[in-house]
Amino acid sequence: ALMAVKAWAGPEAERAYTRARELCERLGDPPEFFPSLYGLWVVYSVRGELLRTYELAEELLRRAEIAHDAALLLYGRYALGVTGYWMGEFLAAREQVEMAIALYDPERHRPLASRYEGIDAGVLSLSYATFILWQLGYPDLALTRSNEALALAERLSHPRSLGFALYFVGTLRQFRGETGAAQKNAENLITLSLEHGFPFWLGRLSCAAARWPRRGIVKRVLRRYGRAWPCCARPDLKWRGRIFSARWPRRAWRPAASTMRLVL
Repeated sequence: ALMAVKAWAGPEAERAYTRARELCERLGDPPEFFPSLYGLWVVYSVRGELLRTYELAEELLRRAEIAHDAALLLYGRYALGVTGYWMGEFLAAREQVEMAIALYDPERHRPLASRYEGIDAGVLSLSYATFILWQLGYPDLALTRSNEALALAERLSHPRSLGFALYFVGTLRQFRGETGAAQKNAENLITLSLEHGFPFWLGRLSCAAARWPRRGIVKRVLRRYGRAWPCCARPDLKWRGRIFSARWPRRAWRPAASTMRLVL
């Protein structure tokens, strides 16, 4: 719940999961141990603390293999795959994420979303497969996976999962140079975020919105949330800003830079 309304990497989430881990260690190996480790993995992954992220991902997969639990294996392989993506190990990342997709069963695993960052595991895995395939040079396969993630999220009628899928498919459209489709996805995601109170996506999307003709949407987001999100997405925003500056025409740099300064 804290991740949904505040920040994936906010101090509240870190404190809660750290405390949960400490309590689980005292109790031995209760069922709550794996979700607490996964929560910490999410926190450090979003912050870009890759050493901690990698150590936690390996521990998650190790515990899942010992338990012989398909659901835990799904999340363990997903975590290791995403960590590999952010470390630039795209082939290994693809292998792990594709295994996670193969393990996913919507009927069995849908109820687990509430315990693991509030997003459906199938949507998570399909969405990150999108970015991994793009980095490996498969833009059409990436688009197929992103559309699968979006279709799954829509079938589930789960707002947080839908937001996650919209962000990834919109970003892929931007990578592909499909500006109109990217803007439409982003505006849908902003509407969803304002409706349900999800500030995380608003911070990321405000940077992209800097080049849109309707730049007033950025001011609307800032008026409502101020600077509520920087702790959850600052590393990704700076990285995305470098990409945008390389892709945008020179005439768009000045308005884009002014909006980036507001968000960061």
